[in-house]
Amino acid sequence: MCSTILAHNKAEFLKTARKATQLGCDIAELRIDHLENWKLSQIKEIIGESPLPLILTNRSRRDGGLETDEARRISVIESCLNFSPTFADIELELPTKIRAKLIELAKRKNVGVICSHHDLKSTPSISKIMELSERASHAGGDIAKLVFTPKNNQAVLRILDASNSLVARKKLFTVFGMGDIAQITRLATLLLGGSLIYCSLGKTDRKLGQIDVRYSKKFLKFMKSYGMSNIRKDRRTFMREIEAELEKGKRLDYDFVLGMLGKK
Repeated sequence: MCSTILAHNKAEFLKTARKATQLGCDIAELRIDHLENWKLSQIKEIIGESPLPLILTNRSRRDGGLETDEARRISVIESCLNFSPTFADIELELPTKIRAKLIELAKRKNVGVICSHHDLKSTPSISKIMELSERASHAGGDIAKLVFTPKNNQAVLRILDASNSLVARKKLFTVFGMGDIAQITRLATLLLGGSLIYCSLGKTDRKLGQIDVRYSKKFLKFMKSYGMSNIRKDRRTFMREIEAELEKGKRLDYDFVLGMLGKK
């Protein structure tokens, strides 16, 4: 369970990270592109003083972040890998040589790699999602993070179908959609074999579709109570229930997914 922290400075980040720890998050995402007037020494201090393991991310505007200078963005990631965060988010779409250099450095520094892809406009076919996951793993990603923007229930279902298929490959992934319509994908990806969920520390973020950390924690407790062996056994049943409701045109949310576990 990961909290994305959009802090403007070191003090704000550490304060928010302590709150995330108290609320039960397992890891936090440090968004360098949201920091203001920072120095590399401050990022090193944040990583060293954070109460949670960190995912280091410096997101470009192209992928929904704030950084506009690509050369500077890459240079900062490269420098910060030397500070040994737990993970670094490295985009699949980077030029091959640059991506390979960053991933090689991360491996040398024992930094896990989240190889990410963000589609801010649409959701591709299931086969394309599967292909992106394979590319992310082949590039050296320890976790493939694939994020899409569904416009309708058919697109939501493609995301879920892909998650249900990816689990057979036995490689770590998280696949979900952005926006209110995609809220179900944030939780259902865990039921279908995903390994990471990004949460909001405040109210559920309708624009991104991020679920409040309190709800996410409750959902994980339900999953633990239900049992992973039972979840694996019942994945096909979960998918049939979800598909039936989506085909009726319903917009499914956190309560629907929780209900599936609660009534079993």
